[in-house]
Amino acid sequence: MPQSFYDELKEDKNYKSRLDSFSNDKIANFDFLNKNLKFGLREYQDKALFVLQYFMALQQDDYFKQKITEKLDEHEIPFYSFEMATGAGKTLLMGANLLYLFKKGYKDFLIITPNTTIYEKTIRNFTVDDKRSVFNIDTPLKFNLITGDSYKDKTCAYDENADISIFVFNIQKFFERSSGKQDKSKGIAYTHRPLEESYWKDEQNNTIPFIEFLRKRELVIITDEAHHYQ
Repeated sequence: MPQSFYDELKEDKNYKSRLDSFSNDKIANFDFLNKNLKFGLREYQDKALFVLQYFMALQQDDYFKQKITEKLDEHEIPFYSFEMATGAGKTLLMGANLLYLFKKGYKDFLIITPNTTIYEKTIRNFTVDDKRSVFNIDTPLKFNLITGDSYKDKTCAYDENADISIFVFNIQKFFERSSGKQDKSKGIAYTHRPLEESYWKDEQNNTIPFIEFLRKRELVIITDEAHHYQ
């Protein structure tokens, strides 16, 4: 029986050596993460973050890096995943990963949730002044939080100069359509329509569909309960 990716990885000498010598001081920007998170990470969350950093640092021709990378046209897209039990703090780890990637130069994050309940919970988790937020209320970072409800107009208060933009959607919001009889574009999802009341513009300041705006960003896509999207 052929070995799985995880079986092979656990036997890799370089990976085992790095993991065996793991300590918090080897996590890049660890103090920055702790300063901006509301709660400290537990040991297994620290280790998960360290593994992400390990994989991101691998050369593109590394055997394991190739295993998690797919090619789409001229793009090589890596897929990283964390398998953690319910209640283990996945959302806090998500926030830590987001902050780490921000320090790597990324500022646009699309979080996709599988249902309405998790969608609403995730919005609260990434709203800085919400008591359930994963971020420290005293963080100096400026966040945009755009949701599958607020992106259609100015209620999302999008600021191009914010440090980080977080877009929270569930799958249904991507395909939501008008049911109004007078709407000539009712067969087209709102995300694929130029909405005059929205912020989404091209270089010539023409209104463009939200989905086209996202395509122009260097976007990090995060899926909660990723097995739903396989």
